Amino acid sequence: MNKIAAIIPARGGSKRLPGKNIKDLAGKPMIAYSIEAAKSCSFIDRVIVTTDSDKIAAVAKEYSAEVIMRPEKLASDTAKTNDAINHVLQTLKQDFNYSPDHIVILQPTSPLRTLTDLTEAIELYQSKKPTTLVSVCEFEHPVEWAMTLSENQRVNFSNDESLTKRTQDQNVFYRPNGAIYIIATNTFNQDPKFYTKDTIGYVMPKERSVDIDDMFDFLMAETMQKYYG
Repeated sequence: MNKIAAIIPARGGSKRLPGKNIKDLAGKPMIAYSIEAAKSCSFIDRVIVTTDSDKIAAVAKEYSAEVIMRPEKLASDTAKTNDAINHVLQTLKQDFNYSPDHIVILQPTSPLRTLTDLTEAIELYQSKKPTTLVSVCEFEHPVEWAMTLSENQRVNFSNDESLTKRTQDQNVFYRPNGAIYIIATNTFNQDPKFYTKDTIGYVMPKERSVDIDDMFDFLMAETMQKYYG
């Protein structure tokens, strides 16, 4: 059976919502939701949190995740998540003689993702055999309604024709929701990107697609968790 590792990137710094990765969300540290979903998934061998924060590391261990501390250079505001993932893969190979066949990236800022979402996404990935899988949700409004404003506040629509269509007659568009990314380790090592010409989307409903960046997102996620959780 293919080995699948879940990697949860959780940097300590957050300017818009300080301490968000371990902030209490409906009675539980936010990162705990991602750890628990991954630990409960029968497809996943190991659950690793990569962080620069001792506080996050302590919470991750409390919820039975492995922790790999990342160097300071991979924890700055300009550091790339892909570099932190690569550091995890190198550490697993060098220190634990372990190389997963595939990796699943679970951002802790998407706590409403469920075990069912994770399991179905992996099953879809295994059956379709794409280069990568990303989770998506429908745009909240038709993208044809997008507009710009001129300097004198005049509205310029991107698609005037769409204004005469009923909402149900508009094209359906999707956006990444940040909850799940899957890729083969060899593919990631060769070309570390999650959007390719052979990427498939796993569709999630909007009530589980909150990606927490600020307090508004956090309150939205907390409300959804209390209502649907």
